Amino acid sequence: MILRKFANSIQEQNWFTAVLEIIIVVIGIFLGLQVDSLNEERKDRELEQQYLERLHADAMAAVERQTNALNVNEEILRQQAVVIEALRASHLPPDLYDEFSAGLAQAGIHNPLIWQWGTVEELYSTGNIRLIRDLGLRDLISWTETNYQHDVDFINASTQKIHILWGQIATRYDPVEYELSLRGSAKVRFDFESLAADDEFVAAFSNLHLNSKIIALFSDSHLESLRQFEAGIAKARGLDQ
Repeated sequence: MILRKFANSIQEQNWFTAVLEIIIVVIGIFLGLQVDSLNEERKDRELEQQYLERLHADAMAAVERQTNALNVNEEILRQQAVVIEALRASHLPPDLYDEFSAGLAQAGIHNPLIWQWGTVEELYSTGNIRLIRDLGLRDLISWTETNYQHDVDFINASTQKIHILWGQIATRYDPVEYELSLRGSAKVRFDFESLAADDEFVAAFSNLHLNSKIIALFSDSHLESLRQFEAGIAKARGLDQ
């Protein structure tokens, strides 16, 4: 309709009307583009909020799971400490027999780091990381990834040492009962006097316990990183007030 009027205005040499109709067309196109841009912006903001909600859910779940994993690790470390104290004292009190047995059975066992990172990987793979307007949160994501890899590297190094040490001590006792609860239910058959008199066994177990504590240290570091990540997302969502 407008183009027909424009053509008629040209034929009639009605330049004022022709220019006015051009302006109307340009304004219409501009307004249409603005509306499209606003719609796209609204969709991006809605998608950003969805991603932030998912990131927050991932972070909270990871913190909870890592906390539970560390509680189990601490129980195992405590049982290992019972073993070392008894061996060094060359005395095993009857009421600590089960703890000592569990400490031997679970020597070197630890839960791996919890890494719930699917939403972040999706953000990167789809290019939607651009939707996260908070540059501080983007930096926090990168920082959390870097810290995780740092902790994993140290844990892997200690785990390799534990595997070697476990091979040296595991031949000195036989499993009797073992459950996956890791709550003191594991039992082994052992000769305490023989183990306490074996300096090499005591040294190997002490070294294993030391590396288990190193793993616990970096596991704690990972949990702290996850907590900071969770706090950063809560702040980005305006939930920290």
